[in-house]
Amino acid sequence: MNPSLTTSQLRKVFYLALSLWSIAIFVNVLTLLNIDVADSFPFVWGLHLGIFAIILPIILSQAGNIKHQNTNKKQKLNLISVFKGAPIWLPIIVVGSILYAIIGFFVFNDGSLGGTADFRDGQYIVHNRGTFVKTITKEQYHIYNAEVLQGFSIVWIWFYGLGAAMLHKIIRMRKSSDEKSITNDIS
Repeated sequence: MNPSLTTSQLRKVFYLALSLWSIAIFVNVLTLLNIDVADSFPFVWGLHLGIFAIILPIILSQAGNIKHQNTNKKQKLNLISVFKGAPIWLPIIVVGSILYAIIGFFVFNDGSLGGTADFRDGQYIVHNRGTFVKTITKEQYHIYNAEVLQGFSIVWIWFYGLGAAMLHKIIRMRKSSDEKSITNDIS
């Protein structure tokens, strides 16, 4: 039994990765504007699960190295060569996402509240591991939640961008493998 997905299925996952990457960027831009997206749309946290929808097909396609049905030649997905032959926008997505993630963790995540914002007993508060720290305004509460979501959206952007690049490479490797197999069958 071959656990690998078909090229058509991988192409759908690739487009899913690009779509989720776009959504993650949109969420991140909204959080930069201090908009608490999760307050109005709590399903945004489902972007965590989307990472698995992208990573699992990559893992399945790599099981035992990529060995496509029509060839005996095994091809490894070398992360260094992921961008070879890729359209110019793909490395821009991934490299930009990685740089943004690195910068984002240092610049945007200052932890200025000194704890976790919460709504308890009709008040907006900050607590640190359950110990009350201070009372905050509703506006500060939503800004803090936007900052938390911003940190997660940076990770989503990185995972979806890298996932799209890896899927693109796998699809190209399969296409190349299929073309070689057809040429060998004709010979």
